[in-house]
Amino acid sequence: MAAIDKAGTTDRAKIAEAIRATNNFPGVIGETSFDQRGENTLKLITTFISENGKWIPYYKSTIKVVDMKLVKQ
Repeated sequence: MAAIDKAGTTDRAKIAEAIRATNNFPGVIGETSFDQRGENTLKLITTFISENGKWIPYYKSTIKVVDMKLVKQ
């Protein structure tokens, strides 16, 4: 939304330009910047999950991924 505001238009090229010009945007995952290709330069992203009413990193949770099988019905 900030990129649209910064671009001042809904034109895709202008929004992409505004995204690429974004440096140190204070977001929920920390300060975010983008390179000239529009790629997020923040190399580490942590997924959080709510467990027992608290937000904790997924890797510390008791929830585990299990193998899933597709069943034809």
